[in-house]
Amino acid sequence: MEAKIKRLEHQLQDAVPADQVNILRQLVEAYRERESNLTATYQAQIDHLKNVELAAVKAFAQFNEKQLRDLIEHTIDGIIILDEQTRIIFINPAGERLLNRAAKTLLNRPFEFPLVIGDQMMEITIDRGDDAPTFAELRMATITWQGKPAFLASLRDITDRKRVEAELREKNRIITEQKEEIEIQNRYLTRALQELEDIQVELVRKNSLIFDQKEVLAHQNEQLRQTLSELERTRQQLVDSEKIASLSVLVAGVAHEVNTPVGIGVTAASTLVELTRSFVERYNADQINSSDLESYVQEVYRAGQLILTNLQRAAALVQNFKQISVDHVTEERRHFALKPYLETVIASLKPKFKHKAITIEIDCPPEIELESYPGIFAQILTNLLINSLIHGFEDRQQGYIRIGATQQDDQLVLTYQDDGQGIPPDIRPNVFDPFFTTNKTVGTGLGLYLIHNLVVQQLKGTISLESPPEGGVLVTLNLPLNPEEDAA
Repeated sequence: MEAKIKRLEHQLQDAVPADQVNILRQLVEAYRERESNLTATYQAQIDHLKNVELAAVKAFAQFNEKQLRDLIEHTIDGIIILDEQTRIIFINPAGERLLNRAAKTLLNRPFEFPLVIGDQMMEITIDRGDDAPTFAELRMATITWQGKPAFLASLRDITDRKRVEAELREKNRIITEQKEEIEIQNRYLTRALQELEDIQVELVRKNSLIFDQKEVLAHQNEQLRQTLSELERTRQQLVDSEKIASLSVLVAGVAHEVNTPVGIGVTAASTLVELTRSFVERYNADQINSSDLESYVQEVYRAGQLILTNLQRAAALVQNFKQISVDHVTEERRHFALKPYLETVIASLKPKFKHKAITIEIDCPPEIELESYPGIFAQILTNLLINSLIHGFEDRQQGYIRIGATQQDDQLVLTYQDDGQGIPPDIRPNVFDPFFTTNKTVGTGLGLYLIHNLVVQQLKGTISLESPPEGGVLVTLNLPLNPEEDAA
């Protein structure tokens, strides 16, 4: 470059006046200075890039293989590591899903796609063995894997994008064809639009009024929706509370029934312990004869019999309550005999009736068996009995309740009847309504409502209630022996 500039100066001295040569010489000096500055700047940038590259290499060296493996394992792209012979030595789970092949079938096999090195990208088609092909973007980079040079291939699924692009191309073709038709129609529409402008102005005015009314209605609807939602939550909570209250009645009844045999068993056991202690003292004092031994054995036998009998009775009560409580909580369908189950429920409720002389009769053939929900039967019977106790016999100390059951083909007719004070005709249509009660101090108004829901929705049956003028209530339930089969 310097040689060219000097030759140019000699040529200019011969062809150009001296004053202009000086000007040109100044320009050349300025050019040399600018060239020197640019060269220094360029060299500084090169040095900076080298430093950045060196820092990147150091940073990558600190990024150990375990971290790289963890990153590859959890990425959504398919990652495949190849050795220098382009054999597959690693594939992540996303790659297995994309290729629809397990890693063990791919390892140590040649990479079946072209090698793409650097910033290049290639779209490839993957044959997954199903009907539709899968498209992916392939990028590759050179890395160090397990201390050896390797290739990292990245596969990104673009099948959905390709499908959308194809759909867009088809839609664009259709749009182009329709565009000409639309242009023709637009000419006709222009005239029609002119006529519609006046109508549109009026519509805008009316729409503004409607929009204002719509906002008011939307606000009111939202308030109503929230209110209904809150009421439904409250209703469900009360229904659940009614179920829990029914179960608590059973708990109290069983606790009362179990207390007697357990108390007798404890007393007999204490007597046995005292008898044995006295016998041991006399034995140690060598004061035992054959009659004493015979008497002791008889007393031990009688005490053991008494303990065993009462413990068996308590165990039977607990077992019955355990089954009823499980039925209450789970509401699972199972096979059961109706009469023993009704007797068990009534036995657990007897303590509730101990202050009144109320006779409860069960008229049910022992052969009636159901494939149904015993917990629901217990809930229904409990609510009916408690309802009679609270309302039917509120002002009476004695009464009569009859529970009858008959089988008609695949249907069960269950009747519940008491001779209480009955239900007045004016409130009879409302007895199955939620929260309806004639005595809010002792009831929630959900007892009969819950019974109606259980009969109709769970047991797929019907329920009716009658109350003659002379008093008393007759509730009739028509139920399928197997609700599931009846519903099918």
